[in-house]
Amino acid sequence: MKYAVLSAALLLLAVCELRAEPCSFTITGLPGGDAVLASLELPVSALDDLGGRVEYLRIYDVQRRETPYLCVPLTTKGQVTHREKCPSKVLLVREKADGGMVVDFELLDDAPQPTGLTIDTPLRRFEQLVTLSGEMDGSWQVLLPDALIFESSGLLAMRHNELRFPMTSCRRFRLDIGKVSIERQAELRQVTRVINADGVVSSVESTVVRDEAFKIGAVEFWREKAVTVDGAAKSQVYSVKNLQREWRAEKKQSVYTLTPTCYPVIGLEIVSPERNYQRKLHVQREEGTTMQPWHSGTVSAIRLQGFERISNGVNFPEVTAGAIRVIIDEHDNPPLEISEIRLRILARQLLFFAEPQRVPYQLTAVTKGAAPVYEQQAIIKEAWASKAPLQPVALGERQGTPMELAPAEGAKLPRWVLIGVLALAAAALAFGVFKAAQSAQVAEE
Repeated sequence: MKYAVLSAALLLLAVCELRAEPCSFTITGLPGGDAVLASLELPVSALDDLGGRVEYLRIYDVQRRETPYLCVPLTTKGQVTHREKCPSKVLLVREKADGGMVVDFELLDDAPQPTGLTIDTPLRRFEQLVTLSGEMDGSWQVLLPDALIFESSGLLAMRHNELRFPMTSCRRFRLDIGKVSIERQAELRQVTRVINADGVVSSVESTVVRDEAFKIGAVEFWREKAVTVDGAAKSQVYSVKNLQREWRAEKKQSVYTLTPTCYPVIGLEIVSPERNYQRKLHVQREEGTTMQPWHSGTVSAIRLQGFERISNGVNFPEVTAGAIRVIIDEHDNPPLEISEIRLRILARQLLFFAEPQRVPYQLTAVTKGAAPVYEQQAIIKEAWASKAPLQPVALGERQGTPMELAPAEGAKLPRWVLIGVLALAAAALAFGVFKAAQSAQVAEE
């Protein structure tokens, strides 16, 4: 009897596997008129449901015929900032009683109008307020009041010494650097020797606070222009599930092991609620049974009143398979609080010729195999390169069960094996029933 139960279980498993509805999405937004060159921007959520690999994707028409497509990176028009120098000369330098200073500049005759300046100073660990004025009609007008410049090598290895301001017609500028900051005040022991009328020498000791004046190496004016360029690649991010941290006390490192659900991975982003931090991180990739060094980078964030700069991501060469390990050097800092780690992949679009009589189209995936190669890909590429009109399309709701994420080669049983298992299970079930009937007959006799 136990053989019959086991056979029935095998039979049920095989039938469920054969009848499982494949995961797919209906492609929506196609017109009912002429044939078009359709463009489908592939959402990372759909790629996740379809196995996590672009090369596994397939498009089928209403008659279940495979439709050729071309997969290309998704690009967008971007802007590149070009910086041009605006030469100037110094007219006046005046030190203020509180340790600040005032410097007047005049642009050279052929210099373009600036939109910013850089203050080069050898000082370290300072925080300074700066006011910039411009001469208009014989009087000075404030262009940028109380702007903050700083250098924080004692806390974070960061320097902010650039100021941006709106373009004006001024040819003369005044840089007013405020009072000395506490970091540049130091106690000075002062000894005074006094000789009286009798020739007796006496000494008087006192301590005074000395202000170190702000020092400027150079001031460079410049202007920035935004230039529109084509071909800026877009990326998508998705969150890593079940984020867990391992602490290596001897090395003062936080270690995160990530399991990507979509490949290839080209970078990552750290999401932290902390306001000011800087950490060096090391990325390792899984190769066989070991983790191999892959990339090193730095993430940081600084948020001060009037200034904010966040650089919480790194890019690295493609990781096409396996786990990823992120090691963060904490040094003497408390472990960085991380709420989320996101992985980056290239944003892609699928281009294909859509015909009204073949609608609706379905996007699905196979469980293994290389990227498909179609003869029609050359024609699609030619139409795309010639700037042919694109018909944007989208995906409807998911149908079926999500596929295994990034399935390994041969991870699933071939269909003929399932059919064999089904036949064996049926035979075993029949044999079990026959033996049970024989046993019942013997018992009755």
